[in-house]
Amino acid sequence: SDASRIAMQHASVSVGSILSGVGVSWLLEERHGVPLVTHSGNISNLQISLLALAPAQDFACVVLSNSRGGNALTYRMLDWAIEHHLGKGAPAPLPPLDDLDPSALDEYVGTYDSGQWSLQVTREGERLFSGMRVREGPEEHRELLEGPPVEVALVAPDVDAVASSMLETAGDFGRDEDGKIAWLRWGLRISIKVAG
Repeated sequence: SDASRIAMQHASVSVGSILSGVGVSWLLEERHGVPLVTHSGNISNLQISLLALAPAQDFACVVLSNSRGGNALTYRMLDWAIEHHLGKGAPAPLPPLDDLDPSALDEYVGTYDSGQWSLQVTREGERLFSGMRVREGPEEHRELLEGPPVEVALVAPDVDAVASSMLETAGDFGRDEDGKIAWLRWGLRISIKVAG
């Protein structure tokens, strides 16, 4: 029904800085100032897909890939399509936090457990890195999922972005009632801080 379709395109749940919200089964975000209704898929970091709709512009973009670089490719292709088909300018990179005391980076360092995998946030000098470690499965399968750690940069208090692109946020750190980092939302999944 029209009511159901409209409900799918309006936020019913907030998910921090990564998205504008979640509708009924659809992820809501904004790129280049264009509100999008999206959903993506990922099988072993090899079969990667993205469907993005801009209903107000009668626009849709589908990207399918079958390589490890597919995750980065999907959003580059979407940005290109929005720029060239909707006439929107390229997105500006997010500025890193410039008033952060480097010693404050230590509170983000640690192991964040999600059950099937853990995220390792490490520090090298004034740089943070995030890497995934998978618990179970054949070694070759774990290697496909894990990949090398990526550098992340804080773009707002407790919010990070992948340093190589800085075009959108990648994760949110959450704090407990005492103000200590307690969890990390990365890729829309929450991992609990268990060490660090």
